[in-house]
Amino acid sequence: MRKTRGFIFFQIIIVLFFLLFPALYNATAFNFNLPFKNDLKPGDEGAHFIRYIPVIEWWYFNVVFNKENSDLRDWSAMISFNHGSNTLEKPDILFITLYDDENKTYGGMINKDRNTLQAIRYGMNITFENSWVKGIYPQWYLHVEDEDADLDHEIIMDLYFKAKSLPYWVGMNTGHGSPRSLIGYYSINHCEVSGYITIDGKVYRVFGTGYHDHTWAPYFKIASGFWDWFSIHFDNGLHAFIWILNPIGKNSLISITPRFCWITDGQNFTDIKFFKMEYLEFENTSIPGFIRPKKYHISSSSSFPKIDLYLETKNIHEYLWQRVSTSSITGMWEGTCSVNGTMIINSNVSDITGSAIAEIIRII
Repeated sequence: MRKTRGFIFFQIIIVLFFLLFPALYNATAFNFNLPFKNDLKPGDEGAHFIRYIPVIEWWYFNVVFNKENSDLRDWSAMISFNHGSNTLEKPDILFITLYDDENKTYGGMINKDRNTLQAIRYGMNITFENSWVKGIYPQWYLHVEDEDADLDHEIIMDLYFKAKSLPYWVGMNTGHGSPRSLIGYYSINHCEVSGYITIDGKVYRVFGTGYHDHTWAPYFKIASGFWDWFSIHFDNGLHAFIWILNPIGKNSLISITPRFCWITDGQNFTDIKFFKMEYLEFENTSIPGFIRPKKYHISSSSSFPKIDLYLETKNIHEYLWQRVSTSSITGMWEGTCSVNGTMIINSNVSDITGSAIAEIIRII
């Protein structure tokens, strides 16, 4: 017991350090490509709920059905199993959303009481009523049902994700391989995806390119800001991850805050450590007077490696939820995104195009 308390106390000190000095996050070993960043253990994939600390956690998957032999060609999907904050009336959440090629979305968000989501500590075995995900790196099986998330359609997805990329730790993991870890975030930037999607009783065979990540952190850390996030698949076979987190009240995206960007072929990772994100165009939301970014320009400060990308959100689904104890609203806008620009990696200059899934979070 004393050893466990000491382990948790040590992690709390690390988390508080980065809460007080977020700019140092980028300057630490957690944002450099070191060998441990590709190491994933069964205890990392399982649940990290800690009894006395408000840790929230999610297991996230998305896919673009971009293969020539796929039904629903150029559609996309997002699925996320979430152990949310106790400040929500119904804190367990399942996201299940389809994005078609005509700017229409299906599905949505399912909110349930605590303990609806069940998960084991080692490996991935998560259930949410009739939906589940099972597996361990490098493969996972998902079965998800939309229940009452979409009152107009019945959606069932049965998908198989096969990792074609090494795992990569986005940020710190304060207890590597341990279910008692307080904070961690890893991503799998490239997965081959196959399976079946049933819409209103009609079954479609699908094949595509996917992404998976798993995140856990104390609630007060996650709730302390907003972010703009992208998982990108380029047409030349490379993949990218871009995420910038800003504190509430800071509108400038050039300020020094935790931000992450890398390009990968699945085995090699090129970090872009210094870059800026600019908003070029905005779009109205359902919230009166509130707009969200629609077009982005992302450029690196260094000459090698270098990125100069333009991203435009296309088919976006809006999710809104409110905390019990406050009047603030959390808004999430997630969906498809087009990408084009230039890239210089290992002195090779490329004009690039691609597709992405974008996630925009704001606390209003």
